[in-house]
Amino acid sequence: MDFREVRSLALLAELGSIRRVAEAVHLSSPSVHKHLKTLEDELGTPLYERKGRSLKLTEAAETILPHLRQIVAEHDTAVDVLDEWKGIKRGLVRIGAGQIISSYWLPLILARFFARYPGVNASIHSGSAKTLVERLSDGALDVAFLPVPELHEEPRLLMNPFEVVCEVTNQEWALVSGRPTPRRKCPIADFASVPFVLYEKDLGINNVMNRYFAEVGFRPRVVVRCDYTEAIKAMVQRLPGISLLPLWGVQKEIQGGTLWLVRQCERPLSLKIVLARQKRRYVPPAVTAFTDVVAGYATQRAHVGASGQD
Repeated sequence: MDFREVRSLALLAELGSIRRVAEAVHLSSPSVHKHLKTLEDELGTPLYERKGRSLKLTEAAETILPHLRQIVAEHDTAVDVLDEWKGIKRGLVRIGAGQIISSYWLPLILARFFARYPGVNASIHSGSAKTLVERLSDGALDVAFLPVPELHEEPRLLMNPFEVVCEVTNQEWALVSGRPTPRRKCPIADFASVPFVLYEKDLGINNVMNRYFAEVGFRPRVVVRCDYTEAIKAMVQRLPGISLLPLWGVQKEIQGGTLWLVRQCERPLSLKIVLARQKRRYVPPAVTAFTDVVAGYATQRAHVGASGQD
C-alpha cells in the first residue's frame, strides 16, 4: 500500500472529485485515478462510487478511512518535525468551528496568524459540536472551537481523546428587533405575543436556547426558523419580530440602525467557547503557533472587556 494511494483516497473523502484531489497534491487527474485503482486492486473491493456530481466512498472504504487518515496524519507529523528545525515556514492547520465562530470571530484570528506565519495554510470545517468532536478525535481536525453548553448535550463526547487548550470567550447573545424598542429594560414576558425568528430545531444551539428560555420562564412564539445567522438577521430586519443572536454578529447592524437591541431584565444567554485539540505526544509547530495566537487574542479580549472598552 503506497502512501500516495492512501493520501489520494483520504483526500477523495474530503474533496469529492479526482480533479480536486489532483489539484491538492499537484498531480494530474490520471495519476490520482491510477492511485485509486491500484489501491482497489490491492484491497480487492471498490472504494468509491459516483453519487450525483461527486464521488463518494463505499462502505468498505469508509470502514478503513480512520486508519488511512491516521497514516496521513503520521506522515504529516514526520514532515512537520523536520520543518520545525527550519522554523514555521509552511504547514497546514485544520480548524473546526461552527458557522457563528467561522463568520464573526475566526477571520480576526486568522488575520493575526497569517501576519506572523504567511507560509502556513488553514482549512476550515464547519459542523455541529458533535461532528467537530468526532472529527477531532479521529484525526481529521487539528483544533476545534467548541461551545461548552452544546457539549453538555452529548456527555459521552467529553470522554473522547481531546484536551482543552484554552477558554476563548464567553459569547454573549442578545435579543434584537427590526423595529425600535423601548429604552428601558423590559421583562422578556412583554414579548410573548411578538413573532420570533430562531435557528432550526436540529441545530445544537436550539437546545441551548430552549434551556435558556425555560430558565427565564418564557416560551417564544416562533414563526420562522433558519440555518444561518445572516438569514435570520435579514428576516428580522424585514419582519416585525425578534430574534436571539450572538452579540458579535449584530453589532454592525445595531450601530447602523438596522437592528435594535432589546433591553431585557433577565440575564442574557452566554456560551463559553473553548479551543480543543487531540491528545498526542507531538503537536505540529503550525498547530502550536495557531493555539498560541488564539490564547493571546483571547487574553487581550478579556483584558479589554474587563476595562469596559470592548
